[in-house]
Amino acid sequence: MTEDIKDYFARLLATKDITAIPLEKALLKTAHLVDLSSDFGSEEGAKLALRWSDTLEKSDLTPGQRSLLQFYRANAWDSERKRKFNPENYAWAWEQTELREQLLSLRRAVNPEGLAELEPIERVQILTNLGNQLNSAGRFVEAGEYWGRAIAEQPRFAMALANRGSGWHDYARAHYDPGHQRVFLYRAHQSLAVALADDADWGSAPDGAREFFVQLRIFIAKKIDVEAMDKELKLDGYGLGRSQTEREYRQWALDNRLFLNPLNDLGTSDVAAQDVLSLPSYRTPIDDGPTLIGFFNQMKQEFASARWLLFEGIKNQKPHFSDRDTRLHDTLDDPGYSLSIEKTKLAFRSAYSLLDKVAFFLNDYLTLGIPLAEVSFRSLWFEKRKDKSLELKPVFTQAKNWPLRGLYWLAKDFVEQDFRDSSEPDARDLATIRNHLEHRYLKVRDRDPLFTQLGPDVYTDRLALFVDRHELEMKALRILKLARAAMIYLCFSMHQEETIRTKDDKGFAMPMTLPPLEHKRRR
Repeated sequence: MTEDIKDYFARLLATKDITAIPLEKALLKTAHLVDLSSDFGSEEGAKLALRWSDTLEKSDLTPGQRSLLQFYRANAWDSERKRKFNPENYAWAWEQTELREQLLSLRRAVNPEGLAELEPIERVQILTNLGNQLNSAGRFVEAGEYWGRAIAEQPRFAMALANRGSGWHDYARAHYDPGHQRVFLYRAHQSLAVALADDADWGSAPDGAREFFVQLRIFIAKKIDVEAMDKELKLDGYGLGRSQTEREYRQWALDNRLFLNPLNDLGTSDVAAQDVLSLPSYRTPIDDGPTLIGFFNQMKQEFASARWLLFEGIKNQKPHFSDRDTRLHDTLDDPGYSLSIEKTKLAFRSAYSLLDKVAFFLNDYLTLGIPLAEVSFRSLWFEKRKDKSLELKPVFTQAKNWPLRGLYWLAKDFVEQDFRDSSEPDARDLATIRNHLEHRYLKVRDRDPLFTQLGPDVYTDRLALFVDRHELEMKALRILKLARAAMIYLCFSMHQEETIRTKDDKGFAMPMTLPPLEHKRRR
């Protein structure tokens, strides 16, 4: 660092009132303070940057400025996280306030209106960072969406390409299927190759990043025969079904990454258009039988049915004959009533319920001892102290189980009663919709844009939660994706647990080579 930079950093630290500076300049100074605080390892600078962020957030910011401010805030929290934790705990500590705040800031930064105002390089940096931090938390399924969005925006942006390659390498390490592992490693090698090409853009990369990814690519090439896979690997050409409806359905599910198949996280190749996800082989008492296998079968079927219901609800909106002659009164607030809307509601409810079923499964598998009537996605993780506060159970804090940690961080979006500590801005809305669907009154507005422009409703229903049809569909798609991710984390965390458990002479390995049910085979 030159003396000029040190002097500039000192002047930033001495700034008394960031609001006395024109807004654009204040945002730029905040970005500089965050970067220099990280370079100097300055706790004072990082904390000041967070205070500036809180202050500037109250200003009259455009959506783009708000996204940038949240990006700067996330980087400041990362500096705090690196300062607080040593490298091992940075990767493995389950409870990290700094990571939670970092994720929340980045998720706020990817607001569509905000991103639309930013320069392309700013957009891809935000998207890449969110993918990186989700992957760090163990949420590797969800991380891929953001790397993919960054690459779609800037196909030669090296940090998105390289981190995606690294993330797919991590995915392969967590997987229990050798065939899938090889495909993930191959695709990781491909992504790294594009990142390391001469025309890739490394302009915003930190020092040493490129060399790290060079070494990772070399390491992967020692694990698989890349040249042989170039010639032999076939991911397309398997077909998507006989009827046009089936092909449209399967293509829609592929495009939205909704098959219970890890290969769907690599893209939309039709080899992934099957729900092949299963439990790994596991040890069980001799007299127990395939109880967990049966339970997981049911979860898979519920997910697949919810996926079809959502497809039908979105794509087939023509009145159904069952809608005819259902005499309903006009309540003057433009409600929508149809079988397709009810299918969307059912898909939402079924997908949301799978989160609690994942918890029910883990309560048994990990022998947590929670009374069955009290098991939920909220209750699974914590136990009460003597002062009635909650703390994470030791069985989790002591586990170096990356997919299980990812499941916990997914759960954190939903475990907080008031959602103040959630890292997911939409979590409150998802929970509110679910509560009204299950216990109260949800009214769906199925209106065209012209009607919306006519002014406020003539009548407002005091008991109902109103939601527009498109919003409900997007929320249902969101919760379905979360349920899919949770089921993948469940299977992978079980595999990780099985690799570290001591063999029990009184048990036996339950193999996952049982024949499929005859009526479930593809015809």
